[in-house]
Amino acid sequence: PFQQEEGKKYRMANWLVSEDEEIQTGEQTAQILINTFKEQNLYCSEATLDQYPLGFTHPEYSNQDIHICRMYYLNLLLQALAGGTNRPDLKYKIDIFYSDKLNAFTTTSGYLFISEEFLGMLDNEDELAAVIAHELSHITLRHHGRSEAKSTVVNNVMANVLQNRDARAKTAAGVLNKTLIKNSFSR
Repeated sequence: PFQQEEGKKYRMANWLVSEDEEIQTGEQTAQILINTFKEQNLYCSEATLDQYPLGFTHPEYSNQDIHICRMYYLNLLLQALAGGTNRPDLKYKIDIFYSDKLNAFTTTSGYLFISEEFLGMLDNEDELAAVIAHELSHITLRHHGRSEAKSTVVNNVMANVLQNRDARAKTAAGVLNKTLIKNSFSR
């Protein structure tokens, strides 16, 4: 569905999104998520380690030391995996948030988030690498762009229906609705 064009622009249907716009949107989204996690006291940082212990201790190292090493390791693994993608120049970063749900997700700028619960259930580095690689695939295959394009189409058609209320717009909205129901809005 996406084809690379000159100037690092990508085409989906009739929509063009520059890589710079995509990165900017991803950075804004990541900052909103971080702020939301902080407001809800769910952001994993040195300041919150006493409130949410890591679930393991070490006699010689503090939770802060362990957290710093863990973040360094996660980002090192991420960089190694990202280097083999078709978008190695993005500024990839990984962060942890507190949740009792198994969850991991990305933004379009290369920012990955993974829940503490998800990290806790992984048994080895291979499983961790598989999760990170899966999330990287959303970025490299530009799944976010597809969702945004679908949203834009829906918004434009619905705005047209509400403004014009003509037969063609109503028919287009009906076809769009059936298509979305049939194909579903999926990641």
